[in-house]
Amino acid sequence: MNGIPCAIVRGGTSKGVFLLEEHLPADPGERDRLLLALMGSPDPRQIDGLGGADPLTSKVAIVSRSTREGIDVEYESLEIGIGEAQVNHGLMCGNLIAGVGYFAIAEGLIAPQSPVTTIRIFCRSNHKVIAARIPLATIPGDAGAGRSEPPPVSLRFERPGGAITGQLLPAGEPVSLLPLAAGRLLAVSIVDAGTLYAFVLASALGLSGDESVAALDADAGLRANIEALREQAAAHINRRHASPLAAIGPRLVKVAIVGPPPPGRRDVDIVARIINRAKTHKAYAVSGGICLAAAAAVPDSVVNTLFAPHQSPFALRIGHPSGVLTLTTRWAAGRDGVLIEAAEIARDARIILRGTAYPPPAGAAMPLRAVASRLEPFAL
Repeated sequence: MNGIPCAIVRGGTSKGVFLLEEHLPADPGERDRLLLALMGSPDPRQIDGLGGADPLTSKVAIVSRSTREGIDVEYESLEIGIGEAQVNHGLMCGNLIAGVGYFAIAEGLIAPQSPVTTIRIFCRSNHKVIAARIPLATIPGDAGAGRSEPPPVSLRFERPGGAITGQLLPAGEPVSLLPLAAGRLLAVSIVDAGTLYAFVLASALGLSGDESVAALDADAGLRANIEALREQAAAHINRRHASPLAAIGPRLVKVAIVGPPPPGRRDVDIVARIINRAKTHKAYAVSGGICLAAAAAVPDSVVNTLFAPHQSPFALRIGHPSGVLTLTTRWAAGRDGVLIEAAEIARDARIILRGTAYPPPAGAAMPLRAVASRLEPFAL
């Protein structure tokens, strides 16, 4: 039985399976099939693999040494479909980046420097650079490491604008009016920083933005509107984008609803929810936080109407289902619009496990319900 070395790593509010590129097939199709088998997809429970049956835990990070000047390691994050055989490329998981340094040190890609190791990470998903400062009294995962959580990793995302399309505002405007059912128009801000988002005011959908995950997932009408919005946003980008690029598919467009803090709540500047194709996120993504903060700096965007920064840098506190995500953003305004210089955040990270995984051979796995339908009853 062939195994594949891997680690399970928590970064911020996400958890993923970390792999060295050298251990994976070179052929893209073979690689995707292996990753689906490794995570146990397609199956809503991912019971036969390492996936956690949630968008925040059905993730893979691929890490390798880099030959690029000024770069230490390269990183690619992938979202693995849960109930569908789909591998989503081209998106950056900012939470998992917090674990890249620990993984690279544990695998011998980087020589540790105590008390802090600074590395530069090239994200292949969006061709952006992240500087990580990794506190290193001990390496999580080493036999001699203590049981206490290591201090947070400091992350600086450099020039995150245009990560997917090459432009901060790929539609060329801070607000776009997109059609939904029955000819209704919805005001949406399409922003590309860290990753690509369509932001909509929760109030425009009859919401506050502070709803529970369960309530949003149970609202079939809302989910249908969000998926229609995702389709419309992708089509709008493809119509309006000024420079030649490959067509943007709906899977590359994240959708978030935003609203003001509830009355009496003073620990946040804005509330927001990311509504994934499968489920509403239980926590706000780091890449989504970068994009939300960038949208706040864009005059007249729907986010800017709720929170408008008056200086650089500024801190933005985002209320989400699992707590508060705080980012510091450096930006400048010029004749050509807003330039997002950097976004900074601190995230916890820890190696949970290092070992060998044994995915089933390609094509061998099938959903459990299909297997069960073929079983004959025992003769008693």
